[in-house]
Amino acid sequence: MAIMEYGKLVESIYTAFTRQDTRYILDQLAEDVEWVVFGPSSIPFAGTWYGRENVGRFFATIRSTQKTSRIAITEIIATGKTVVATIRYSGIVTATGRRFDTSAVHVFTFQGGRVTSFRDYFDTAQMEAAYSSTAQFAAA
Repeated sequence: MAIMEYGKLVESIYTAFTRQDTRYILDQLAEDVEWVVFGPSSIPFAGTWYGRENVGRFFATIRSTQKTSRIAITEIIATGKTVVATIRYSGIVTATGRRFDTSAVHVFTFQGGRVTSFRDYFDTAQMEAAYSSTAQFAAA
């Protein structure tokens, strides 16, 4: 697969997320994918998810705890078998009604035309505050 094709595949994964097409996303992953979302355990989808089935649980966790989420791709950089995407991600945590709007960097690694690893770097403090029912926000 050419470098440009990996970038387009990542774009298609975000499009599938927007339309809630988890099956399409899972089909793009290697069976033994490693999916890492950095953050504290108070963020229910943070952690390391191994394998397609567990990544499916990751997406189910997001869907069951957030609503009206939006992803806007800022930039996609593809080199070799690695694609780095910068995005804006926003939504509302269902349990608290708190909004979040964060920038994130996603790193996808490919082998054999499938995603073998994913890393998610984002504003964990903001997301933790959105999930916390006792969060205190500093005045701007």
